[in-house]
Amino acid sequence: MNAVFASCLFLAAFVAASAHHLELCKKTDDVLATELECIKGQIPEATNAAFENAVKKLDCSDRSCAIRKMCQEGDLEAAMAKFFSADQIKHIHDAATACDPGRRHDHGHDHGHDHGHH
Repeated sequence: MNAVFASCLFLAAFVAASAHHLELCKKTDDVLATELECIKGQIPEATNAAFENAVKKLDCSDRSCAIRKMCQEGDLEAAMAKFFSADQIKHIHDAATACDPGRRHDHGHDHGHDHGHH
């Protein structure tokens, strides 16, 4: 029973942790291009090489096009798995989370502490 419960917890944690790059499918072209440029600077060289390979194999000229084509498959995670290892998908996910301009984490980046003073 404990093993089943633990594996369910792990699965739930994995799904929650891996969902952010799925948001890439909802981005406008401008935002997507900017975010992908940011991601490019944050992921390891091997992951970037895999991304370039995906761009070529999908007959695309840039990464935005590759993401759009992978999104069209309806399951970005499964589509990415054709081109990236699990570790590489995690690299992209982590970079996507860090690069998303619309996401505000509680990482202390918000220095405008509003205590009711105007």
